[in-house]
Amino acid sequence: MSQGLSPPQEGLNEMAHPLSKKPTRKELDRMAEFIRKGDGLQSSTARRLKVSRQTMRQWLSKYPELLEAFDDAREAMLDVAESQLHQEIKKGRAWAVCFYLKCQGKSRGYVERQEVTGADGRPLEHAIKELPEAALRALAQGSNRGASETPAD
Repeated sequence: MSQGLSPPQEGLNEMAHPLSKKPTRKELDRMAEFIRKGDGLQSSTARRLKVSRQTMRQWLSKYPELLEAFDDAREAMLDVAESQLHQEIKKGRAWAVCFYLKCQGKSRGYVERQEVTGADGRPLEHAIKELPEAALRALAQGSNRGASETPAD
């Protein structure tokens, strides 16, 4: 990648040997460092650690230092992605400019929203009619009989 940025997982191989299901303190420290150098994805990290995804999830639940390492790896990858987006904006790529403004320019009015208006841009008019007593009873009893009756204006 340009400007000296590279994804954190570049050049990262599998750990030298499989780990036990109940890692020691030394293994936990080594795993945390390994995770920080990775891509922040559980599946690929589990594969490189030679454990199942389930074991990886259990370790993340049980060992806060491993979860923190994953958060660090995700943040590092997010930094790489943001840097790449900035480079594309500087190149004048319309998609990148649009994406950035939609996400970061909301306070300046760059938002996607759909406005619903009435005819000729006027406000919507709502007409709420009162149902006749027979229709209300029919609805309460789960029947459609009487629902077609309209109130007298």
